[in-house]
Amino acid sequence: MKEKLKAGSRMRIFVDSSTLIALANISELGILKDIFGKISITTVVREEVLIADFPETAVLNLSLIHI
Repeated sequence: MKEKLKAGSRMRIFVDSSTLIALANISELGILKDIFGKISITTVVREEVLIADFPETAVLNLSLIHI
């Protein structure tokens, strides 16, 4: 049975690396903020998306400063 969120309650939204990379590839990382306001990523995800020298790494690096 689904429970409704109470007024004023907050959800924490976590995003995985596949989502970040896919949105970076189409220049739509801002959509996450538009939809959820604030998102969280784990340290492992942060390291995974920033460790390699891929085209989207620079975009992700700039965007993740604000997460």
